[in-house]
Amino acid sequence: MRGLPLQITNAQPIDIKVASACMVAAFRSDPILGAFFSSSPLGRDEATGHLFSFLLESRIALGMPALVARDGTQVVGLVMGDDTTKQDWPPEIMARWKEFESLHPKLVNQFAAYDAIVASCGVDQPHYHLGALGVDPLYRGTGLGKALVRAFLDRSDRDPQSSGTMLETGAPSNLGLYRHLGFEVKGSGALDDALLWCMYRPKPN
Repeated sequence: MRGLPLQITNAQPIDIKVASACMVAAFRSDPILGAFFSSSPLGRDEATGHLFSFLLESRIALGMPALVARDGTQVVGLVMGDDTTKQDWPPEIMARWKEFESLHPKLVNQFAAYDAIVASCGVDQPHYHLGALGVDPLYRGTGLGKALVRAFLDRSDRDPQSSGTMLETGAPSNLGLYRHLGFEVKGSGALDDALLWCMYRPKPN
């Protein structure tokens, strides 16, 4: 079994391609990504890779939390999300995203439904949002996912503007891990044939 990587560091533009490939492997059986891209004209894997590339590129550009785990020079995990400022994507990235959306006519409504579920969970105070966590399948069971979440939580806990951290998951198997790290379910909702759970962890006193 592989051990934990030596370092978790801020993601850099050079990491986007390899980190996105890592996320494709990590999310290959995820039901939410299946709802989005099972009928993509690009194929599920390629569409998923584009999605994570956009998400990571935008967060790097905006200085949002985006952390990669490295085993030597290899990227083997990624966690990323938003801080309390909730900035819009840069226009150039948004223009390419709109082109991607045009290939997936249902995606706008699906994302709107996703956002409505999140909004219904009722976290009104400024908080961090852990948008995506993925680990290379070869590193599952090593504690890497937990280490990445803790690194993200540390950013949120040190920010005086943050009341805590929110996330969503469509995988029931993830609920135990997140509960162990202090998250509790705030609500849930159906997204096509998948179920999405919203979870929140308040900042420790």
